[in-house]
Amino acid sequence: MLVATQNLESYFQDALQVLEENESQLIFPVDKFKWYAAHALIMAAQGDREAAKEQAIRALDATKTSHSGFRYHPKVGLVGAEYEALRDRLLALSGAYC
Repeated sequence: MLVATQNLESYFQDALQVLEENESQLIFPVDKFKWYAAHALIMAAQGDREAAKEQAIRALDATKTSHSGFRYHPKVGLVGAEYEALRDRLLALSGAYC
């Protein structure tokens, strides 16, 4: 996320590799949100608008999850208000997807 949100271009390829290597470890909605958001921001910075839009939409879909899937911890790992600024950036990339 740091590489993507801070636009650290010299680390984009390394960040994408780390993301790909860890995709299978995504458990919570917030993990999926951050994973897709990082991809979206990097793709946008590299000029791939279509891929950025697709990834932004997937990240925004994760924000709609209202139950973690865990019976005794239904709110754990949800996308919270602290990601509002990032959501706004993703909305812009997605073409204001709702």
